[in-house]
Amino acid sequence: MAPKRNVGKYIGLSQPVILRKEILETAIKSALALKHFDAYKIIKVEKVKKIDKIKLVMKKIIREINALNASLPSLDKKIEIPKTKSKQVRKKTIEKKGIEKDIEDIRRKLDNLDF
Repeated sequence: MAPKRNVGKYIGLSQPVILRKEILETAIKSALALKHFDAYKIIKVEKVKKIDKIKLVMKKIIREINALNASLPSLDKKIEIPKTKSKQVRKKTIEKKGIEKDIEDIRRKLDNLDF
């Protein structure tokens, strides 16, 4: 017996050009999403490496601070620091420049409008 041939079935599509265009646009969007995801994965790996380097540097800094504290002489008496009266600082009004001033003027005009 001869092998059976697969006979294709055809379906009529309304507006096949539009359908083809939508499929191709979706394929482009999918490819761009994959591209962005690959870039994200690379950035994530670099981030983990940099965090590990920061952790090593921080451990080294902590060790050196502890060594410094150990080498400093200890004080038996606590030194009392006299408290001084704190002076009140006057708050100066900051003059707004450029765009900020224009935006505030526009908002003021909007508030003054009556509807």
